[in-house]
Amino acid sequence: MFKKGYCLIMILLGSGLFLSCSQGNKQTQPIEEIKPLEVAPPPSLNREPVIKNLIVRVSEEFPAWASVVIDVELPDSCSVVDQYLVNQQERNFMIQLVTKQEGTHCKNTAKRYNSVIPLDIIGLKAGVYTVKVGTMEESFVLMVDNLLP
Repeated sequence: MFKKGYCLIMILLGSGLFLSCSQGNKQTQPIEEIKPLEVAPPPSLNREPVIKNLIVRVSEEFPAWASVVIDVELPDSCSVVDQYLVNQQERNFMIQLVTKQEGTHCKNTAKRYNSVIPLDIIGLKAGVYTVKVGTMEESFVLMVDNLLP
């Protein structure tokens, strides 16, 4: 008998809840559309390497040779310089650093990187030349034509 009474009470309570939820002329408010959260990519993906120092070295030998010494700040612990693209147009050398990510557990702290990049100056005429890397630029002078004998 206890089980029958218990079941009867549960049925009555359940139906009472059902009726109380289904009755009434309350107007429901439309649910506001949920917009996806805009998440910015990690800072390391947005940042380019920063050139901290740029020095052009030209030998005093003949034919002369030149190199560019750069001090670079990379955006995180996983960024590495993969290659250098050197483009010469008339008396201007533009050097672009190509970086890539190595590893997955990167610290979002900058790291310094130094490198020496050779410049092909054989065949250039005497004059002033400019080397540009990122936002920095440096000039060098060839006092005589740098032609092979």
